[in-house]
Amino acid sequence: MPRCVTYEQRWIRHGDWYPDRLVRLFRKGHAQFEGGRVHERLVLAGTLRSFQGELQHYSFKDSNDHWLRCQHYAKLWAQTKHESGKRVGRTAPVFHTLFRWFRGYILKRGFLDGRQGWRIAKICTREVYLKYKLLYKINYPQ
Repeated sequence: MPRCVTYEQRWIRHGDWYPDRLVRLFRKGHAQFEGGRVHERLVLAGTLRSFQGELQHYSFKDSNDHWLRCQHYAKLWAQTKHESGKRVGRTAPVFHTLFRWFRGYILKRGFLDGRQGWRIAKICTREVYLKYKLLYKINYPQ
């Protein structure tokens, strides 16, 4: 079922946030979550069916709330990746940030969501930069 997020009083229909298709309903005992501390994935036993319509999602109060959560999730992501043995180089924060902005804002047309699309792209790319910067610092403490 696709999820549509409202951000600063606007429904976001482009970029990395839409359609955000994830499994939303499943039978108890036929699925389990796997993964790290952030964005676990659901592993299903059985067939997958699609629903019509959208799930309306109210994620953040405002861009400040969005950024505060990004900082929290970036720390958890970096810790999880470090524990799983992931290592990154010094240039990883810059390259991953540029790719995330280009993918979400240009390729997936986040710019069509106006001012909110720009703010989402900006904050999401800041989060990516922070994630890789934190992982680099954990990998190579000074």
